[in-house]
Amino acid sequence: MQHSISDIDVISARGYCSSCGPDTPIYKQSRRKNNGEFSYGCSVRKRNYARVNKQNPGTYGTGIPGLNRAQAAKLIEEAGRCAICYKTTDLCVDHCHETDVIRGILCGNCNRGLGLFFDNPTKLASAIKYLQK
Repeated sequence: MQHSISDIDVISARGYCSSCGPDTPIYKQSRRKNNGEFSYGCSVRKRNYARVNKQNPGTYGTGIPGLNRAQAAKLIEEAGRCAICYKTTDLCVDHCHETDVIRGILCGNCNRGLGLFFDNPTKLASAIKYLQK
């Protein structure tokens, strides 16, 4: 479920969440957007994420709601290599941060690389064109 935040009131720490509706409690995330401003997250989603982790012991540390470390290790073992560069070490489970859907197994470098492009296919395509010059 996507929890996009808009109409942010920083003083009252509330905003409009696409899933929860208006006047939703928000929190400042540690990462910054392209323009240097902080991004904000839905506090309800954050609480639900913590609840899922408590209900599924071992989930803490995977960064993916409902996926515990043993399940992550099994997915990594089954794939055996990065879906982008085929490296076989430093593997992790990649997922969409908006929907929490697992996309596949990537090495740490490829996973961070996608993150630096904000998982944006248009920006990645521009980078590919640039490299092909």
